Amino acid sequence: MKRINKKIVEKIKDDLSQGKHERAIKIAEKYIKNQSNSEICLGLGWAYDQSAIKEKNGIIQKDLQKKALTCFKKAKKIDRFSALRGIGTVYHHQYKLPYALANYREALQLQRKNPLIHNDLGNVYQRLGTTSLNKGLSKKYYRLSKIHYLKSIQLVTKKDPLLTISPLINLALLSKKQHHPSLSKRYATQALRVIKKNTNNSALVAWMPIIQEILT
Repeated sequence: MKRINKKIVEKIKDDLSQGKHERAIKIAEKYIKNQSNSEICLGLGWAYDQSAIKEKNGIIQKDLQKKALTCFKKAKKIDRFSALRGIGTVYHHQYKLPYALANYREALQLQRKNPLIHNDLGNVYQRLGTTSLNKGLSKKYYRLSKIHYLKSIQLVTKKDPLLTISPLINLALLSKKQHHPSLSKRYATQALRVIKKNTNNSALVAWMPIIQEILT
């Protein structure tokens, strides 16, 4: 079996980081037919998942999510952590929150110091808090959400400060939801500072409308 060209893998990753999901799918589908490369499977899984979010047709959306799950499960034997994150994310987007939480928790056991999984857990706990009809449980979930967002930021190294953007914005949205406008604006302002240092990244610039809404 031929080894996958590293440039192809980097191209798929670059397209994903720039939000060019359809192009990432086109490239990955071309190479996945004859290759069992975990990075290609993971990239294709993320591309399917993100495309599903934007898809308005429910039938097509479900099909994309099904394909995403298939890709992530295929990559599970080689990169279990990343695959579990992917599976959890698809379930989260399907509002199957207990399944999302179970996969995220399993991923956390593998890499406790990875900032991405803490941000993922923060997201699912925030969603659980929003959807819970029990006020006590809702407060508990929001508290756990904040703990994981702050842990995510704490674990980000100086080499990759961009990883702080998502948890900072998530903290801003959570604080706004809890009626703490000053705290919400503080987190949004911190995220804005990081984005302004990286204006060449279109995926980061896409956060701007959300930040501006929080700050106004």
